[in-house]
Amino acid sequence: MTITDVAKRAGVSMKTVSRVLNNEPYVNEATRELVLGAAAELGYAPNPSAQNLARGVSHTIGLAYATAVAGSSAVIPHYSQGIQVGALEACEQRDFGVLLLPCARDNPDPAEEIVRKARGRRVSGLIVAAPVCNLPGVIPALQASQIPYVCVSPNALEDGAGSVSVNDREAARLMTEHILRLGHRRIAFIRGPHLSRDSDERLAGYEEAMKQAGVKVDPRWIVTGNHMFESGVTNGEKLLALEPRPTAVFASNDDMAAGVMHAAYRMGLSLPGDVSIAGFDDSDIARTVWPPLTTIHQPLLEMAAKAVDALVTKVRGRGNDDCVSMLKPFVFDCALVVRGSVAPLKQPEE
Repeated sequence: MTITDVAKRAGVSMKTVSRVLNNEPYVNEATRELVLGAAAELGYAPNPSAQNLARGVSHTIGLAYATAVAGSSAVIPHYSQGIQVGALEACEQRDFGVLLLPCARDNPDPAEEIVRKARGRRVSGLIVAAPVCNLPGVIPALQASQIPYVCVSPNALEDGAGSVSVNDREAARLMTEHILRLGHRRIAFIRGPHLSRDSDERLAGYEEAMKQAGVKVDPRWIVTGNHMFESGVTNGEKLLALEPRPTAVFASNDDMAAGVMHAAYRMGLSLPGDVSIAGFDDSDIARTVWPPLTTIHQPLLEMAAKAVDALVTKVRGRGNDDCVSMLKPFVFDCALVVRGSVAPLKQPEE
């Protein structure tokens, strides 16, 4: 059934039917009842997508997220997967759709691609998840486009823009303290890429915990990865070849931690007997490697839902105190997840 069928049944114009169905004022009450009765008899229901298209809005949120390689939407990191699932669930509850906008880390012009796709699909707003929101030129391009947006884990936490993130420093300190309590002192750390706030904060949390415990950090214990499994393997081999060897390795994400485990097994070491290994994220790989990975749980679903709330508030432009509070940076706490990959030190370190 279409609006034309309803108009014919009620004996009125299509414009009148549209005014009634959109609950516009100044419609004669008898006419309103006639139209609603005709719609009920025919089983007519308005198409929300068509209505929004006619009004120039889509009630669709674009979600820009990172893929591992250029042109690939199949290789999706755990972090991006969690944000996707959380955003989809939150948008469904709010009658919004989600348009996925994959973006390769090595895209030469991610800003142009995101803005072009968002305008082409007429999305209501954008959620831009790290590391995409931290790529050069992305934030200035979003600001210039005037498309409402909210960032997940941006490098800069600014009032008014809307962002969600986690307390990376506190989480890394929590993990390092846990390893220290088990007797370890030679604790190595694999940080993420430079010029990234979460990488810097996790390194700072590790260093604070070590300093507070009175442990002098050997500069060789801190190496830089790129959050990919292969960099965990490479850095793991480097760290585990040191003399004396670190008794524990804390990688700043689970993929790199799994890479360190691979390197350790390849070097003939037992886990966690010869070396303890910890990660960060609580991804699926943390539960499937052996031994299961001690890690930090990030509340990705809750983060995505908060981002959706902030963006919907921004799109609807409530302009009240609630809107202002939703657009302040929101920081979630993380939780330590203890599994079998970290164990007490067998014997005191020299």
